[in-house]
Amino acid sequence: MSSTSSITNIKQLQSIIKHAQRRTDRYFRLYQGASDDTIKARWFNLAVEHDRIAADTAKKLLAAAA
Repeated sequence: MSSTSSITNIKQLQSIIKHAQRRTDRYFRLYQGASDDTIKARWFNLAVEHDRIAADTAKKLLAAAA
């Protein structure tokens, strides 16, 4: 892999992490403000899903940076 494509890959992974973390934060705030338990469960599940995306991508970033 060339240096340029490696840097591009790292930047893409960093962007994915940033956006997944922002979505996690947004969904958690919506969860906290929701009154209906069904809606709260949906917001919480979305927050967990995006948190996993951020964590999995962070692992890929660590491997790409090594």
